[in-house]
Amino acid sequence: MSLLQPEPTPATILQKQEAFYKSVKALTENAYRNLSAFQQRGINMLWKSSALTPEEAVAALGADAKKIFQLHGILTQALMDMAAVDGTRPQIALPTNAFTLNDDGTVTVLDTPYAP
Repeated sequence: MSLLQPEPTPATILQKQEAFYKSVKALTENAYRNLSAFQQRGINMLWKSSALTPEEAVAALGADAKKIFQLHGILTQALMDMAAVDGTRPQIALPTNAFTLNDDGTVTVLDTPYAP
């Protein structure tokens, strides 16, 4: 056995468990933070754009608008569910106006405030 280059001491089960916990916790925190940032960016792109009004932005989405709104709604709900499990306030942005999802795939922006 070398005194100058000793072999590393094998990690104990407790050390391995602590390292595993830290990795999983960091992964979970990063996933939530990234999903939250994407959700907020999507809301702000549509509802707070300096280039387009919400009506113009929705018109640009055409017949894909309904699917985009539905998928974004699923993401928002998932973030709200994650925060509820964690006992924290969700880090999400909300639309400024109410809207209607139309059968033809389009979305109509209404003149009333959005109410979750």
